[in-house]
This record gives sequence, C-alpha cells and structure tokens, in this order.
Amino acid sequence: MIGLTGRVLQYLMGPDLVDEASPLPGWSVLSVQGKAAVSCPLARYANKPKLKGATVEQVAALLYKDWAPHNKHKGYFITGKLNATLYKDDCVFDGPDPDMPVQGIQKFASATSQIFDARVSTAKLTEFVIKSPTHIEAKWRLKGTLRLPWHPELPTIDGTTTYYLDPESMLVQLHYDTWSMGALEMYVRMLFPGKQGNKQQQKPNDDDGNNDAKKHYY
Repeated sequence: MIGLTGRVLQYLMGPDLVDEASPLPGWSVLSVQGKAAVSCPLARYANKPKLKGATVEQVAALLYKDWAPHNKHKGYFITGKLNATLYKDDCVFDGPDPDMPVQGIQKFASATSQIFDARVSTAKLTEFVIKSPTHIEAKWRLKGTLRLPWHPELPTIDGTTTYYLDPESMLVQLHYDTWSMGALEMYVRMLFPGKQGNKQQQKPNDDDGNNDAKKHYY
C-alpha cells in the first residue's frame, strides 16, 4: 500500500507543487518534470547490525513480535517500525501495490509509517507458520483508516505476507504480500468514500479481541 497515499496526494494537489508543500509529517512534495513526487524521509534503519545465522525458528519468533499481537495489533504494517536486524539492507518488498516493488528497508518503513492512522488502525495476525527452512508465512486482517483529510476507512482486507530468507545469512531477502482485493478497488474507496466496494470482504465472527494468531513454529 506504499504508493496509494502518495498517488492520492498527487491526484488531489495537482502537478504544480513546490518543494515547501508538506502534506504529511516528515514528507516533502517535489515537482519533478512537472509532476508531483512524494519523497519519504530517511528512516532509522541504515547500517544496523544484522542477526545472521539464526535458526528459522528464531527468525520467526522475532518477526512475529513485529506484528505487535500483544500491543493492540499495531505492528509494523501500521507504524512502519520493524526489526531491521532480520532483513537484508537490499531486501525487496513486493505485492499488489502498483508502486511496488520497493527495494530497501528505509523506503518501505518510511512510507509505511505514513499511511495509516495508528490510533484507529490495526493489522491482526490470524496465522503465522514456518512453511520451510527458508519460508515463513503470515496471514492477517487489516482494518485501516488512512491519514488523509477525509480519513477514509478501507474495507477489511485479508492478506498474506510471505518472508523468503536467504539460506546463507537467514535474513529476509523478499517480503511478498497478497491482498483479498485489488488495488483498483482501494483507489476507489480512497477517492470516493461513499463507495462500499465488496462487502463480502467483512467476514463473520471478526472480533477485535486479543486472541493470538495460530502459531506453528514452537
């Protein structure tokens, strides 16, 4: 979802932006060849020591913590705060977002931290599984309110994040997302809040309790 907020800002503000415009805290909007380009701030993840040579179980346990299941499910999808020691500096973050893939922890974390209103948004794990010695899978449910002037609320999104580990270092080299809905519908919901999209995305028995995800790595 990295590119969604930036693209909407570009749509709303038009191409004749100057560099003093600042639509979100820590961001700047520049005019590049007559078009608006949102640049994210430098994050705090450069030159961090890496946890190399860990077991897949150790990596899984630490990745699980990044989802903050015991902190009201306000993990790195909502805050942008992830454990950089688990990722290669040139890790690729890919998924349905039209502005993906993004390479590098800094770009991903900086952009992610600006998308959702953390006060009311959650990303709740529903399952977290080690699939192979270099392959970890997280299933999640996202309820997100965007940091835009009209505070659009996205429909509930079910998704999967797959972490592919480099077999030599055991660091995450590819972070790959899939969503239960297309990017086009997300754009429509952001630009036209009255559009309800696919109501079937909201599943029954979707509670806001603090039940842990199913974990299969202990």
